[in-house]
Amino acid sequence: MASVPTASSATSGFFQQLPTILPQYTSPQLANAHDEVTDDVVLTRLTKLYLPDSSQQVVGKAMHEISRTVPEPATLKHAVEAETVPPTLQPLTTFGELNRDDPLVLCHGWKALKVIGIQAGVVSLGYDKSTFTHNRRVHQFLMNHNWHHTSTLTMCPMSMTDGSARFISNHIGDDDDDELERRAVLSEYYRRLISSDPSEAWTSGQWMTEKSGGSDVRGTETIATRWTPTNLRGAVGRGQDILGQPLGPRSIDGFKWFSSATDSDMTMLLAQTPKGLSAFCVPMRRKAGKGSELDGIRIQRLKNKMGTKGLPTAELELKGARGWLVGEEGKGVKAILAVLNITRLYTGAGSVSYWARGLAVCRAYTKVRKVRGAYLYENLQHSHWMAGETVKYRAATALTFFGVALLGCSEQGSSVTRNTPAAALIPNDETAKLLLRLLEPVIKAQTSVAAVAGLRANMDCLGGVGYCENHEDGGILNLAKIFRDSVVQTI
Repeated sequence: MASVPTASSATSGFFQQLPTILPQYTSPQLANAHDEVTDDVVLTRLTKLYLPDSSQQVVGKAMHEISRTVPEPATLKHAVEAETVPPTLQPLTTFGELNRDDPLVLCHGWKALKVIGIQAGVVSLGYDKSTFTHNRRVHQFLMNHNWHHTSTLTMCPMSMTDGSARFISNHIGDDDDDELERRAVLSEYYRRLISSDPSEAWTSGQWMTEKSGGSDVRGTETIATRWTPTNLRGAVGRGQDILGQPLGPRSIDGFKWFSSATDSDMTMLLAQTPKGLSAFCVPMRRKAGKGSELDGIRIQRLKNKMGTKGLPTAELELKGARGWLVGEEGKGVKAILAVLNITRLYTGAGSVSYWARGLAVCRAYTKVRKVRGAYLYENLQHSHWMAGETVKYRAATALTFFGVALLGCSEQGSSVTRNTPAAALIPNDETAKLLLRLLEPVIKAQTSVAAVAGLRANMDCLGGVGYCENHEDGGILNLAKIFRDSVVQTI
């Protein structure tokens, strides 16, 4: 006798099994079971290509650990909160005065994700001088590849922090000239930018875009005025940053139309001087009374964006912000390329990290989703599609990490590839520098666009679920969020 159909309800009937997203990397030495393997095999290939045998276990252990930090419930909770509780602005005090103290309100999740990244060494690994046996940049970006997709754009200020650290390091030995104590101040800023201790680590912004927009900064309307010795000896001129160090001798006025990393501790920016466009380092806060306040910076409004919801992006008015000249006056664009070149690589690396997460979700979903009685991975047409998408991802990742390896060689010397298969790819220092200069814009342009297309296809794999903002279950299936966030990398 045929069974009588039973109507489904909100609590009965079919429920799709939630897929299990595997750790992205598993160290063979730390695997808990014989069947625990690396989910993203491109990481194993990159490790063997660019790192000597003596370093692979150390780097593998670090990747193993961060791959298991990512799916922890606490980490996922922070990521969901950073996405669903975006930054807000409280520009005025109770009685209508300008709020110079704490106008930007950020959720705990955003702050916690920054701490996780700092502790993992997302910036500091690239500057750890105690590491000389292998390519520090490859080590750093392998770690970041496992973290970026879950960081909810906290990697945006980290990329600018890295670029600022590189920029300052290029000029940290410059003479003070007429800006007394500059070297000491910049040395302390640099130390904090590359720290892995969250209690003292700083992040940096990068403010160049003005109301005229675009990458052509020649129309910059921000002005930096050199204070006279008399002004500097006055009460205001003797001001101190939040660390108790002297403020710079330049007073900066202007308007920045698009400033990411608004919650950072300092920023690099461009401003006009009598000799032309120049680069400056400005602390975000200065001492005021018994506390501190923003350093002549007013947050006009926060941007309402398609994605990157947790990232505080703002319009800023500068009135008397105090800063230090970095590099040669009038040569700001050339000098600040050190920041831009680093952030270009981060753009490519972030894009392939998002793509990696999208494919990981697809692989997991094919093992629990059935169509016509068979799992998706058993469907030859679907497997063929997955294979094609995976090849494109691996090609983009290989290109990106070639650029990363070139960056490391340009900093440490090509000898760092000795005893690795990559020695044939990067034979000398001059080759590394020339290829890096050629490929950085290519990597940024090609991988960012390819990743957006790839993530849109990953959403297809989940059907209607892929289009939904899935904040449940730690947001592990929220490909819509990752897709939205990835689009900014193309701009």
